[in-house]
Amino acid sequence: MPSEQVQIIWVVPESETSVLSAEARSVGGTAETPKRWVPDPNTIHKFGDQMEPLMTVALIVSAGWLIQRLSDILLDHIHPQSQLVDMRVVPAVVHPAPYVKPPGTLVVLKREGGEDVEKKYPPERRDEALAVLPKLFS
Repeated sequence: MPSEQVQIIWVVPESETSVLSAEARSVGGTAETPKRWVPDPNTIHKFGDQMEPLMTVALIVSAGWLIQRLSDILLDHIHPQSQLVDMRVVPAVVHPAPYVKPPGTLVVLKREGGEDVEKKYPPERRDEALAVLPKLFS
């Protein structure tokens, strides 16, 4: 077996240099003091933790969408959305009323004596409103 030495520059994370140096010495090799390695400017793009710009945008958008959906679920559970029951038309129309405050309010619109009447039931009176609704539909 020839006794000539082979010189190698072995690029490893700094945390692994002492282990690699010890292994080289254990088999009869030598190891210089670790030095910082800088890749060639033409190939540096291969060594970074870079992401494609479009992938980054897609990741941000999808994370934003997920956060919005989770927020919607949580807020719907904590603060149910207000509802509007429009009994001025046949059939009656029930739809969300996000502009009505406080959240969770039930608003009933009906026509009495040619006049439009609006009755609001805040969240703490929601049970009362649910008891009144069947009577209004009959």
